[in-house]
Amino acid sequence: MKRTFLLLAICLFCVTLLSACFSGETVKEYKVTLVTAEGVTVTSQNPVTVKAGESAKFTLSLPADYEFIRVSNGVYDPETSTLTVGNVSSDMRIDFYTEKIGDNVLYYDLNGGYAASGTHNLSDNDYYRCINEDTRVKVVMSTDMLDKMSAASLFYDDGSFYRDGYILKEYNTKPDGTGDGYSLGSKYAMNTENKVLYCIWEKETSQLDFEYESVALSCPTTAARAPHWVDEGVKITAYLGNDETVVIPEKINGQYVISLGEGALTNKNVKTLVMGRRILEVEDGAIKGCPSLETIYYPDGIYYISNDALDSASYSSLKHLYVNATIAPRYSDGDAAFAIKLARFMACSDKARIVMIGGSSAYQGLSSEYLEALLDERYAVINFGTTRTTQGYMYLEAMSALADSDDIILYAPENSIYMMGEPRLYWKTLRDLEGMYNVFRYIDISAYENVFSAFAEFNAGDSTQPDPNGSPRYNRDIDRYEDVAARSSINKYGEYLHKDRAGYCNNDIYKDVYVITLNNRFKSRLEGKWQDLDPSEDYMDESNIGWCNLTDAKYKDNMNRAIDAAKSSGAKVYFSFCPVDNTSFSEEIYNAYDGHSEIHFFAYERLIKDNYNFDGLLGNVATYIYHHEYFYDNAFHLNDYGRTLRTYDVYVDLCGVLGISSPKAIDAVGTSFEGCLFE
Repeated sequence: MKRTFLLLAICLFCVTLLSACFSGETVKEYKVTLVTAEGVTVTSQNPVTVKAGESAKFTLSLPADYEFIRVSNGVYDPETSTLTVGNVSSDMRIDFYTEKIGDNVLYYDLNGGYAASGTHNLSDNDYYRCINEDTRVKVVMSTDMLDKMSAASLFYDDGSFYRDGYILKEYNTKPDGTGDGYSLGSKYAMNTENKVLYCIWEKETSQLDFEYESVALSCPTTAARAPHWVDEGVKITAYLGNDETVVIPEKINGQYVISLGEGALTNKNVKTLVMGRRILEVEDGAIKGCPSLETIYYPDGIYYISNDALDSASYSSLKHLYVNATIAPRYSDGDAAFAIKLARFMACSDKARIVMIGGSSAYQGLSSEYLEALLDERYAVINFGTTRTTQGYMYLEAMSALADSDDIILYAPENSIYMMGEPRLYWKTLRDLEGMYNVFRYIDISAYENVFSAFAEFNAGDSTQPDPNGSPRYNRDIDRYEDVAARSSINKYGEYLHKDRAGYCNNDIYKDVYVITLNNRFKSRLEGKWQDLDPSEDYMDESNIGWCNLTDAKYKDNMNRAIDAAKSSGAKVYFSFCPVDNTSFSEEIYNAYDGHSEIHFFAYERLIKDNYNFDGLLGNVATYIYHHEYFYDNAFHLNDYGRTLRTYDVYVDLCGVLGISSPKAIDAVGTSFEGCLFE
C-alpha cells in the first residue's frame, strides 16, 4: 500500500513539472534593495533577489548612538536587528531611517503607566514631535528650539500619562524614585548623559478611608482655557486612616475628587500629602492639627485656596512644597523668560558660571553675550534678572542645590523689600516661575509667608493687586511652555531686547516716579501704595519712611539664611549694585553727587557690609549711578547704551575677584553684540 501511494505521488509531481515546462511559465523573481542612513551597516546580502510572494530579509547593525525611526516598507525588529519585507511583488527600494541620539532626544519611561493620545502634550508641534513606543514616549526636540531653550520643557499633568489607582507625582532619573526628581512642567537640561526620565507613581489611599459628599464648583473661565475643570464631583470631609503618606484618589465612587473640605485632615500623623491634577479647591481649615506634615505635592491649578487652608501647627513643620504644573501655561511673555535663564544655567553645568540675580535692571540691563566675550568665554554668564517685585532671594536660596564651587553669584537688588528677604510670597513670583517649579524643591517653604494665597492670586486674581498684563492666569489663553522661546524680544540668554531701547533717553517723566535716597536707600512712590500705611499719608512726601526701605535691614535674618544657603554650595556670593538714574535722587543727594561727595555712598556700602553675610561687595555704588541719558523708561531700566556700560563695569569689578590685572578695553572684543550699543 505504501509503495502504491509513493508511485502515485511521483507520477503527480512529474505531470506537474512537465505541464510547467510545456506551458513556458517561470516563477518571477524580484530585487529588493535596502537603502540606509549614514553609519548603518547591512550585515546580510544587499540587495537580495526573492521569488514573487516571498519575503526579503536583512540584518543590520546600528551604531550605539543611533536609533531606528521608521522604514518605508516592512517590519523592523530592534531585538534581532532584522528587517522583514513580506509578500514581495515587484522590484523594491526600501528606505531605512535612523536618528542620532543626541541632545535633542528625551524619553519618558511610563514605569508601569500608559500614554494617552491627542493630549496637549503629546500633540506634535513646532517645538517637538512625540513617538509612543508602548512602554515609553520619545520626544524629539527641534534644533531651533534646543538652541533657544537649552533644555526640554517637561510635560505638565494633562492626563498624557496615567495609571489606574495611582497619582503621577514627579519625574525621576531612576525608576524607583531615588535619583534626581523633577516637578511636572519644569525643565530638564538636554546636554546630560541621561536621556530617560521615569514617571514616579504614588498609590492612591483606599477610598474606604475617606468620608465625602457631593459638591459643585463654579467654573471661572471657559472650557477651552480650563479643559481640566470639573463642575461637579466629590469633596473629602474626613480622612479616617493613619497612614504617614496620604494620596488623595483621583476618583471616589466613580466621581472626581475636586475638593478638600474643612477638617479633611484633622489631628493626623501624616508626613506626606499627594494631590493630583483634579483638585480645584482646598477649603479653610482643611488641614489642621497635623504637626508631622513635612511634604506636599501641590497641583498648581488649585483655584480656591487661602493661607488658612493649613493651621499654624500643620504649616510649622512643612518644609517641602513640590509644585506640579497641572494646567497649561499662560505666561510665555514678559518675565516668564526666567524659564530660559534657569534652563541655561542647568545646561552650562560643565563650565564655571557667573550668575547675576536681580530685578528688571538685570533682565534689561546686562548682556551675557558681551560679558562672556570679555571673559574669553572662560565663564558662562547666567542672567537671573526678573522683576524687582519678585522674591529674588528665593533664587539665591535655590543656589544651594544648583551652584557649585566654581560659580560666582552676584546679587544686585533694586529698591525692593521683596529682593532683600521680605518673606511674603506674591503672585508675580509664581508668574516668573511658571515652567520652572523645580525652584520650589530647593527652598525651605516654611521660611515664606502667604504661599497659598499667592497661588490664589496667581490663578484667580486679587482686586488689591490686579494682574497688569490683563487678567488672572485662568482667564488667559493657554500656551506651551516653549512659546517663550519664540519671542523675538527675548534672546537665548533670556534677556529682554526692544527696538525702542536704542538711542539715548529723552524722557523727562518716567512711567514710574522714584525718590531715591542713600540714607534710606531707594524708595518708590508707587510701591509705597502697596504697603499697609495710613491712607492719609502723603506718598509724595519724602519724609514718609514707610516705603520699601533696605537700610533698616528689617529682614536681614531671612536674607542671611538665603545667602548662607547659596554659600553652602561652595560658590562665592557677592553684593553687586543695580544701575540708578542720578536724576532720581532726592535734592540733597543729587547735589551731593554732583559735588562728588561720597558720604552717602559710603554709608550705604557700610550698611551692606555690617548686616549681610556676602563674601564682599563687587565694586562700589558710585560706579553704577549713571546719567539720565542711559535709561529707557524708569530709573532702573537701562537703554542699550546703558546696558553696554553697565555690563562693562561689572566686568571690570569681576576682574578684581578673578585676579585679572589688566582689564580689556570696552570695545576690545568687538561691538556687535545683540542688545548692545557702543559710543
